[in-house]
Parts: sequence; C-alpha cells; structure tokens
Amino acid sequence: MQFPHLFSPNKRVKDAGGRMIFGAKVLGIEDGAVRYRQGETECVERAAMIVTAMGVKSENFQEDVLKDLAIPYRIVGDAKSPRRILEAIHEGHRAGEEL
Repeated sequence: MQFPHLFSPNKRVKDAGGRMIFGAKVLGIEDGAVRYRQGETECVERAAMIVTAMGVKSENFQEDVLKDLAIPYRIVGDAKSPRRILEAIHEGHRAGEEL
C-alpha cells in the first residue's frame, strides 16, 4: 500500500527552502558549510543546518530461529523492506490479526 506524499519529509524539506543532495559522501562539516563528494566532484554547500541520512538495510536474523522452532511469525516493517512507518504500522496490525 502506498501513501500520499502528504507524509513525505522530502516535500517538507523542499517547501521550507531546503535542498536535498543524494548519493553524496560527506567529507567534512565546516563553519556554516558542508564539504562533500558527489561522484568525482568535490563540492562545498553553505548551510545553516545539515541532516544526513545514511540509508537502511533489512535485518531479519531471527527468522531462521523462529522457523527451526516452528513458531508462527510474520516479517513486517523494515525487516521486510525499509520504507515509511505507516507501512510498518499497517503490516504489523495485519500480522497481529493473522497470528
């Protein structure tokens, strides 16, 4: 299930005058600026505030144990696939009903 962009932090950042830079590696944070590399290009961006997002990765290491012990389970939320919290809440509720 997809939810409207009403909840999108990207839209809120842009609406507030912020800029999002994807695929960059932060090299340093200096007085009022961030220095980063994007591809082969090194850049400096003036900024009053810097927010970094390092990405997420699914982790469901307990699945094998639950399977071996024949314990009923459902994989939900970021363990299934990194997404927004609303999807995780919806999946968790549905999993609770199914179990």
